[in-house]
Amino acid sequence: MANVIDYLKWRGDLTFAQSPFNVVDNAILSMLAYVEYRDLVPAGGEETVSLREVCAGYQAAHDPQEEASMPPAKKGGVEVLRAAAETARFGDIGLAGYESITSREAAAQMAAVTFRLSDRLVCVSYRGTDNTLVGWKEDFLLGCIPETQGQASAVEYLNRHFSGNDTKLIVCGHSKGGNFAVYASAFCRPDVRGRILRVYSNDGPGFRDEVTGRPEYAEILPRLAHIIPQGSFIGTIMDLKVEPVVVSSGASGMDQHRIDSWEVMGKTFVPRSIRREARVYRDGVSRFLAGLDHDELMVFTDCLFDLLGSTGAETLRDLRSAQAVRGLLSSAATLPREQFETMMRVVGKLARSMDAAAGESLEALLQKDQKPD
Repeated sequence: MANVIDYLKWRGDLTFAQSPFNVVDNAILSMLAYVEYRDLVPAGGEETVSLREVCAGYQAAHDPQEEASMPPAKKGGVEVLRAAAETARFGDIGLAGYESITSREAAAQMAAVTFRLSDRLVCVSYRGTDNTLVGWKEDFLLGCIPETQGQASAVEYLNRHFSGNDTKLIVCGHSKGGNFAVYASAFCRPDVRGRILRVYSNDGPGFRDEVTGRPEYAEILPRLAHIIPQGSFIGTIMDLKVEPVVVSSGASGMDQHRIDSWEVMGKTFVPRSIRREARVYRDGVSRFLAGLDHDELMVFTDCLFDLLGSTGAETLRDLRSAQAVRGLLSSAATLPREQFETMMRVVGKLARSMDAAAGESLEALLQKDQKPD
């Protein structure tokens, strides 16, 4: 299976002047957003450091042993950083405007970096969810409220760096970063939005109807590409109002969410049809969100992450310890009855929605098989 690393070997000798930006380039820059660039990339938008220099600095500052314990997305980003830095295509591009915000109080996690592809063209890449509980709580809030603090920060990033100049933009991201890329592109200032050439959401979740129904969102739709793997789970949550490009993945289950599992052919991804289980998941979650009371979902989200936070854990990895599990069970036992019942009711609605979607999918499959040739 050829992937983005193979692409860098095959086409890394071609600069962007020789071969224009394509969908696989978008995927690579989306993966690079997961790298921790603090102290390596300037926060301002004018001064840049080449990707080759950034890679050298990163490797000097980090022990390779660290990679073994990294979340898959971050580990993949570091692997791509090393491979891309060796190429003519990516090695000399400039990085600027690195920003990373995590706020437990505001349930916000946003990180972005700008890649200067030429004097007049940049690509802004937003990071997806890290492994912090703050980041995951914001993921849940995407289905609860019209705008999260992370989304607002993503909009502010584009406005601050690109208002009042003539720079052309490509905006991209993976997972929640894809959601932020679309949201920021739609709701940034009109002069910035007008200079955006293309927006890429790589297996990113969609939006509530009050977001996609706004005229600013409709304006960005013709420039939006939504790429999902054949067994997508994350990218089928809610709706982006655009037909997704379904690509082949060499992984199974949730591992298909990883960009480095997507199969590459030349300068594009290998096309596929979406799998039945992904359609079931999409239909089940859509049914669940449509039938859920907003207040119930907010209570469920707050209670769930209050419980997780009560263990002292700050990341998903922290929750793996026996001590954290014991703390979680102890905290759950002390929940007020009303909150406990709300949580159980929400879980029950999700289970019933998924069961109904699976039943409808199976019935449709049987009806299709029974049709005469």
